Amino acid sequence: MPGNKARVTLRHMNFQQRVEGAKRFRQYILNRDRWICYICNAKLDASGTDARGTIDHLVPVSRGGARYSSKNVRACCRTCNVSKGCLTFDEYEIVLLYRQGLIEIKAAA
Repeated sequence: MPGNKARVTLRHMNFQQRVEGAKRFRQYILNRDRWICYICNAKLDASGTDARGTIDHLVPVSRGGARYSSKNVRACCRTCNVSKGCLTFDEYEIVLLYRQGLIEIKAAA
């Protein structure tokens, strides 16, 4: 069809191209979110400390979330990212509220 552009997918890239693409995507997300963790609002940096800038998937890839969708990822510090694990952000928000003592969770009767 005229006007259709060829779509480049990860399957059509070699390893080095995928690595470079992932680095550019990560950098784009960190810049978009101004290097601030969306969970704890910590200022992120590029060093190897706990405040190292990572990206976190709102809906984890393991649960059907899109890996390279800018709508599904946010800048996140390493501590929050590891703590959140494979929870969705909504699930993790409940965990945070419980830890802060703002909600109680009662066992089902």
